[in-house]
Amino acid sequence: MIRRNNKTPDSGTLGFAVDLDNGKLYTSQDGAWEGGGPGTAGGLDLLKGRTYKAYLSSSSAVNPFLKAHALEINYGASAFLYHAPDGYKPLETH
Repeated sequence: MIRRNNKTPDSGTLGFAVDLDNGKLYTSQDGAWEGGGPGTAGGLDLLKGRTYKAYLSSSSAVNPFLKAHALEINYGASAFLYHAPDGYKPLETH
């Protein structure tokens, strides 16, 4: 999950759940899943059998935000702010 610590009402914690078995990508904002939560027919369709990479892209340098603790990227090394969907695992474990 990605979290902006100096959040405004329309931004904050972004969450992503990937279901490679069923070819779906689900996104959430502040814990609310957009278009249907994981395990539903919602989400974005992914092509099965392809290699996917996840990365953060920004028009501004990200390192200063990370150093100032204004941006936090959590792959699961620490507890998530919002509960991960049942059956989904973080990329990293504690």
